[in-house]
Amino acid sequence: MKLTKLAALAALFCATASVHDAIVSTGDVSPDPATSTSSTSLTVGNTTAGSVTVNGGSVLNSSSTTFGNNLGATGTGTVTGSGSTWNDSSFYLGYDGTGSLTVASGAIVNADAYLGFDTGSTGSAAVTGPGSTWNASVYVGFDGNGTVQVNNGAAMVSSYAYIGEDAGSSGAVTIAGPGSSWTGMSGGLYVGDSGNGTLHVLNGAAVTSDSAYIGGSSGGIGGATVDGAGSSWSGISGGLYVGYYAAGALTISHGG
Repeated sequence: MKLTKLAALAALFCATASVHDAIVSTGDVSPDPATSTSSTSLTVGNTTAGSVTVNGGSVLNSSSTTFGNNLGATGTGTVTGSGSTWNDSSFYLGYDGTGSLTVASGAIVNADAYLGFDTGSTGSAAVTGPGSTWNASVYVGFDGNGTVQVNNGAAMVSSYAYIGEDAGSSGAVTIAGPGSSWTGMSGGLYVGDSGNGTLHVLNGAAVTSDSAYIGGSSGGIGGATVDGAGSSWSGISGGLYVGYYAAGALTISHGG
């Protein structure tokens, strides 16, 4: 009887999760990320809920990954632990559904991203902890809603970034805490391009960009806040434009 129960539990586990070198997938995930290569397109949460976790120093390679593909679907990605890495060309965090990404405990993700791709979709990302790094040029709220949080000494590195890209979109980025940073952006940082965008640099965090547009294009609404001792936004050699072709506001407070 005990052997029968153990066999049943093992079968149930195999039916719901795939494990390979600490790459774990559960639910609605296709194809199996354990067999993924740099030419594989993954879908995490096509019509229902799915998740992929990369830990234990494992490396996952893929060509593009969609999290939360269809309306009502939910896709979750987690990369955690020193040495754990996910390499991809493009993440869609919330294509028509809901998608989320967490990079934690010294992990690294190399993947550009759209957060909230279509109207009504929602995408979010959190990068947390010393050594945790997300190398990504991003659209935070492309046609939908997107949020990014970088905290507790984590880092994000981008060639360019748009927060609230198209009309009707909404995007928010928060960089918070000593050692937390968002750097690069030689192609510019746009806060509220044609949508609604906000940037918060808080409690000793640092942002650098070659240029910045707060309220970039017609119809956009942009707002940025640099708040708290040691908080900084620097390197803006190409110019800082507040209300470029749209409504924009910049607040510097409490020693920022």
